[in-house]
Amino acid sequence: MLFLLPVALITLTLIPCGYANPNVYTAKEDGTPTDTFSMGEKVRIIAYSSNPCPYEIVVTDSDGVVRFTDTSDVPNYENVVPGITDKPGWWEVKAGTVSTYYGIAFYNVIPEVPLGTLAAAVACFSALGVTVMQKRSKFNTSK
Repeated sequence: MLFLLPVALITLTLIPCGYANPNVYTAKEDGTPTDTFSMGEKVRIIAYSSNPCPYEIVVTDSDGVVRFTDTSDVPNYENVVPGITDKPGWWEVKAGTVSTYYGIAFYNVIPEVPLGTLAAAVACFSALGVTVMQKRSKFNTSK
């Protein structure tokens, strides 16, 4: 029975590593969490786990091509990675079995800008029309 003790210790040591599911998210280079980046911007990948077992970090681009891999031997992983924002689309960052996504070159269009320009042009032409109507009609009070 004593010969089973090393086998039991090895088995108990390896079992917790099967449950290493770290949390992962992306951030700007300064550490501000975000999931949208500009072309050419550096991405900070942050992953943390309560389990001390190693896990692999894999970044794939919008076409499914693996662009970056790294292995974390510590529970908390943090690395600024250049060169993983050169193609528009949704990219995947996978740490162990957990993944998150970030977008490249997605710009929010503010509809107020074209609507405001249109409203200003309409107001100018309306004022011109009112002025012309006053000069041609009996509403002219300047006489």
